[in-house]
Amino acid sequence: MSYSNYLLKNIDLNFGVCLLEIEELYLLESSLVELKKQLNPNFCSFNFIRYNGKKTTIDQIIDQAQTYPLMDEKKIIVVDNAMKVFNSEDEIKKLENYLKEDVKSTALIFYENGKLDKRKKLYKIFKKKNKVEVIGKLDLLSYRAWIKNYFNKCNIKMEQRFIEHIINRSHYLDKYDDISLYTIENQLIKLSCYKNQITGQIIDLYFDEPTESNIFKMIDATILKKPTQAYKYLSVLEKKNISKRQIYAMLIKKYRLLFHLKRFSNLNKTPKEIMNILSEYNSGEKYNYYNVSNGIQLVKNVPYNNIAKKQKYILDLDYRIKTGRLDIDTALDLIIV
Repeated sequence: MSYSNYLLKNIDLNFGVCLLEIEELYLLESSLVELKKQLNPNFCSFNFIRYNGKKTTIDQIIDQAQTYPLMDEKKIIVVDNAMKVFNSEDEIKKLENYLKEDVKSTALIFYENGKLDKRKKLYKIFKKKNKVEVIGKLDLLSYRAWIKNYFNKCNIKMEQRFIEHIINRSHYLDKYDDISLYTIENQLIKLSCYKNQITGQIIDLYFDEPTESNIFKMIDATILKKPTQAYKYLSVLEKKNISKRQIYAMLIKKYRLLFHLKRFSNLNKTPKEIMNILSEYNSGEKYNYYNVSNGIQLVKNVPYNNIAKKQKYILDLDYRIKTGRLDIDTALDLIIV
């Protein structure tokens, strides 16, 4: 996504009704701040309304949308958890009827944090009218520009090499990391306290490699039979003072997740739906969306038997460790090689 185009302010307030798929919530909230600036500031509290789809109805939303703005030409209505609003055909029909009215005075934004289910009728209605937008994570160029812009606003002259160091250390762009711009911004705020004395060592203090990321990368390298890379990530974990026994326990947990994801991969379900299935299957255990989503991609081209055998092998090694017939170092070597 282009940094210069990610804000919704670049869609004028005549866009009417739209459905947004949100991968980066920070960008949505930044967009809404900019959109609000286009309203009369004296009456913004009356003409900018937010609803939670879990706690409202389509009737309330449409009633508000059909009401004229107060002392302004436009009003903005934002509906979080959009899919929760529509639980019946009747509710979807009411939205369709509203869309036919083409209310010019209201910008109505429905959004869902995470992937939209493209099989749902609601999605197809919006898609047919070309009113589906994706606010995804920033790409490399956009992310670099965003960091540079942050320091410019703080009147800090940041050397390009340090910006690149932040990019590499933050792992925002890594496919295995559930890291948002909110997290990055919090760290940049701390860095900005150093003004123009920021160094690579100071950056290292605030941007550390996420443990979850290293585990997934280690497993990925193991599956792809790249032992050198796998040992690299194992070394990084050890430098974080994570014991090899803890690392092994995390490997067991991750392989169990991958095993279940492969089992459910043919159900044609979204990551969120698979999370619910896994939660029910494992007595209400909570699952991270990005772990599930990335896990699905990781096992996509790996045969089920390979995952099943690997999981059984790891569990067998674990039993041998616990019974004193195998040491932890040898077990990790056997898994990696």
